[in-house]
Amino acid sequence: MKLTFNNTLFKPDTTVIVGLSGGSDSVALLHYLARQQKKLGIKVIAAHLDHEWRKESQRDVLFCQKFCEYLEVSFKSQKASSLKFTPRNDGSKESTARQQRRFFLEKLADQFKAESIVLAHHKQDQLETFFIRLIRGATISGLGGMKEQNGRYVRPLLNTDKAEIQEYLDQNLLSYLQDPSNDSDAFLRNRIRKHLLPVLQECDKRGPEQIIRSTQTLQNTEQFLQELTTETYQQVFVKNSLDLRKFIVLDPFLQRRIVSLWLCKEAPQFTLTEKFIAEIIRFLHQPTGATHQLGPNWAITKKQKKALLKRI
Repeated sequence: MKLTFNNTLFKPDTTVIVGLSGGSDSVALLHYLARQQKKLGIKVIAAHLDHEWRKESQRDVLFCQKFCEYLEVSFKSQKASSLKFTPRNDGSKESTARQQRRFFLEKLADQFKAESIVLAHHKQDQLETFFIRLIRGATISGLGGMKEQNGRYVRPLLNTDKAEIQEYLDQNLLSYLQDPSNDSDAFLRNRIRKHLLPVLQECDKRGPEQIIRSTQTLQNTEQFLQELTTETYQQVFVKNSLDLRKFIVLDPFLQRRIVSLWLCKEAPQFTLTEKFIAEIIRFLHQPTGATHQLGPNWAITKKQKKALLKRI
């Protein structure tokens, strides 16, 4: 059996890093890619990060290592405690783990000059992500969910149903690890998977598929807005200075996107919250010249109907 798999995400004569947790999805992904290496013209390297959360985590490493030996695929692993990386602390254990994995995978990709980092997210993951972001008040960009390709990250199974992955595993007699944390209601994603999605399916069987289509529409909408924002940005900025006369007549929605793009270009270390952006826009709308400090190292200066972002 073949999986619904987007082969167009891979370039021939390249190396790819495949995230391998040992769970069902990543096992199916790695098995399929390993069997398709010659056809796709790629070299596969499997990567496993041991978060050291459980005493038996070393067993997971050994399982992944043996699976890669069976597939004749190169295997790289590392303990999270040995990473020379300090994650941003936002109080979420899941967020910390995600940051650590990204650092580990990107470091490997740089080391082996890999074209892509391949992840095993599938259709149900996309659904869960949509509801997580909806609950947390995400913007259009967030509600669009994950993309099949986002920079060097690729997700060839994103349009694949979980049931299809399970059938692939069964037909190929593939064993995989069961993460006990996947059953815990302590995590929002698990509560959505166990309680919300079954109810949605009962309400209307078309619901999950229609939501997936909506995320694709939202991605297209976001792409259009990005192009509009970039075009408008070029019109209201002259030599890195914001022309306030042109800026204040823009729609408030577009003003927020312009300020976000400005900060991302000039000072990308800022965390762009709605409150922070609104604070800057209020300052820009004030008629008098002034200076508004943004943290310890940056400030916006207004003078003669122009605004300039400067490092202090």
